[in-house]
Amino acid sequence: MISRDFPRVTTLEVIDIDSTGAVFTGELFSFGQERVIDCGFVWGETSTSFPSTEYVSLGSLEKKEKFNFRIDHSLATKKKYTVKAYVKTIKYTVYGKEVEFMSLGSLAPKIIDYWPDSAKLGETIYFKCKNLSKLAYGNYIIFGNTTNSGQIINDSIVSSTVPPGIDTSVVKIGITVSGNSSYHPKRLKLILPKIYGISKNTGYWGDTVIIKGKGFASKNYNIVKFNNTQVPLINWSDSVLIFKVPANLDKVESDIIVGPFNEPTIKFHISKPEIISSNIDSTSTPGSVTLRIKGAKNEFTKVYFKDEILTNVKWIDSNTIEVKLTNKESGTFALKLDVLGQFSNEKKIKIINPKLDLKGTINFDFAETITLYGSNLDKVTNVYADDISISLVSKSFNSIKFKLYNFYRYGRSYNIILMNSSNYEMVYPTSVFIKPNDPVIYSISPTQVKGSSDTIYVKGTNLTWASVKINGYNTNSILDDSNYKLIKIIVSNIPTSSNNTLDIKIGNSYIVNTSGIDLKIKSPWKIKTPPPISDYFTSTYSGFSINNKGYFLLNKPPFYLYEYDPLNDSWIIKNDKFINQTPGNYTIISNNSNAYAISSSSNYDTKSANIYKYDYANNIWIDEKVIYNYYSKFVPFFISKKLYIAGLGFSGYGGTKTDTKELVNKGEVPLYNDITQFFGFSLNNLGYIVSNYNLMEYNPVSNSWLKKNEFPPLYPLTAVKSEDKVFIQSYYKGFYQYNPITNELKHCSGAPTDSPGFHFGINNKIYVWDSEIIDDGTIRKRFYEYDPTLEP
Repeated sequence: MISRDFPRVTTLEVIDIDSTGAVFTGELFSFGQERVIDCGFVWGETSTSFPSTEYVSLGSLEKKEKFNFRIDHSLATKKKYTVKAYVKTIKYTVYGKEVEFMSLGSLAPKIIDYWPDSAKLGETIYFKCKNLSKLAYGNYIIFGNTTNSGQIINDSIVSSTVPPGIDTSVVKIGITVSGNSSYHPKRLKLILPKIYGISKNTGYWGDTVIIKGKGFASKNYNIVKFNNTQVPLINWSDSVLIFKVPANLDKVESDIIVGPFNEPTIKFHISKPEIISSNIDSTSTPGSVTLRIKGAKNEFTKVYFKDEILTNVKWIDSNTIEVKLTNKESGTFALKLDVLGQFSNEKKIKIINPKLDLKGTINFDFAETITLYGSNLDKVTNVYADDISISLVSKSFNSIKFKLYNFYRYGRSYNIILMNSSNYEMVYPTSVFIKPNDPVIYSISPTQVKGSSDTIYVKGTNLTWASVKINGYNTNSILDDSNYKLIKIIVSNIPTSSNNTLDIKIGNSYIVNTSGIDLKIKSPWKIKTPPPISDYFTSTYSGFSINNKGYFLLNKPPFYLYEYDPLNDSWIIKNDKFINQTPGNYTIISNNSNAYAISSSSNYDTKSANIYKYDYANNIWIDEKVIYNYYSKFVPFFISKKLYIAGLGFSGYGGTKTDTKELVNKGEVPLYNDITQFFGFSLNNLGYIVSNYNLMEYNPVSNSWLKKNEFPPLYPLTAVKSEDKVFIQSYYKGFYQYNPITNELKHCSGAPTDSPGFHFGINNKIYVWDSEIIDDGTIRKRFYEYDPTLEP
């Protein structure tokens, strides 16, 4: 058995619902242990919780009974409400269940009286009413065309302040609760401000203005506008308003409006700007002038100098600006301000500029000292010839001296510009021009050089910015004299031709005629006739030699085989029917009258590759159809008519192709370190592989490998055998000959190219192909012959 010491109450259905209200009913059916001191109802649009909703209190209950009350206020029409009955003891407040009902309305609230009957904006009015809402924001007072919330004083009195936005001085007063409204017959008289005077009606942005009058409201309700934009008040009273002229005015004439109805109106005029002072009255312009000003604003202010608007204007603060004067004339000129079409007083600035007496063009040699005469030239700090800086030697009042260097545009004159320390141009109009004399060559010696770090001396005048080419190849040229009269040319690695040409380029043109000079160069490299192809990609060629003639295979369509005759220095297309018409990477090796093209990575899926044989006698390619394990690259070499193939994949692998067309596994190739590039050759019945770091020797009798040489990164492009000599071309280390007896690499005169397309050897001579795209987009093709007997 549970004992309760609190009462219990239930809420019954709402009855007698009509447009004037509804009857709420509750029933107390258990007192508990305490006396009920109050009962009543709470209601609202959602689930209610006394006392934050509407409520009505009916007093104490002496016995268990029903209690009811007709609610005739605070019910909106056609709105759903929730009501709960409650009872209250000293300790507890107990609610009954929630009951929903649809309201049909209730009686409107009513203003019985209000006081005072006249007021200013923001003043408080008190209203005695009937049918008020008990919600804090449930009662709204109507002031003409606007409303304001009422503050509950007690059950029958609310207060409210007169709000802004009222559109008439005689105001209709009403009250509204839950959408039900009524009006009082008496009208509220709005007290409007009266203006007696203004402290100033002309001034600058930010000036303080005082308006005197009568009937001004409190701070938050006073209305002062400049051109319909309200401004904040600094201070106020019933008779005084104090404020500042707003900074966003963009008109000279403005209307000051006081009061809620945009009247009365006072005219205000922005004063003309004024230049108070400047830091200087004369200047060796161009330079900066600082002005103290009044009545100007950054976004509305223009600064005029000589009736032209200055763009170099910097605002230091609201009353200080710095202007940059770029005038080149001497004289006295006016500075003035323009603010919204109003011009300030003028400030006179006296400008003292240098002046040049000489007019015309001065011809000069490089490193020559030039003197210009005039006046005020001691104010010059920098001299330019167009955009080229000139070294200033000395200056005085009537002269400046400077030297000329770094001129490379011949055939034109340069405008002399005098500048001050701030690099502002000072002379107007500039009337002096200088023009460099053309270069002259007096002598070139010697005219016969070895071509291996020998030196040619070119003597003359004005030899600045010179570049030198021999046979079209750039050489290392040094301007070896401070007076631009001597060029020292280092001749190295220049291939010879039937007519060695020396071209000296100064500026943008070749201006030196050296056709009468018999230039002889001793070099192991000679220029030969290039093959008749238009392609320039070096990776698409493979070279070999048979019967004292050279060949290369174009490894993409049309797959031509080109033949070179060294005796006639001529080319022909030998064969255009290569069996495999798919572009690929082929390594070609020749022996006696045949050559073999070995494909690399030709079929990754089946891990297979083919060998193609070139039959020189019948000028045909034959598919040998030898299939072997897949590798990314192959290095072949012949020993005693047997073809040995070293394959590079995930590990080295070696084998030989015999006359029976079978591949015999000869074991692993012990390549070391990085093997990005590697090539093979044979000498004296031994095989060799040169890789990035090592030279390995293979003995077919013992089927063994021996490391013969180890060197810094060589990155070989190719290894070429010619008779009993082997030459290695490297990316970075030049051109080498290998001596198997001494096991040494001899560094030879560097090849004219670091990236050859193919090599082959004929009669102890090496032939190298090179091509590149030059600046004008054309393809430059070169073919060289290397004669080791001419090696210096």
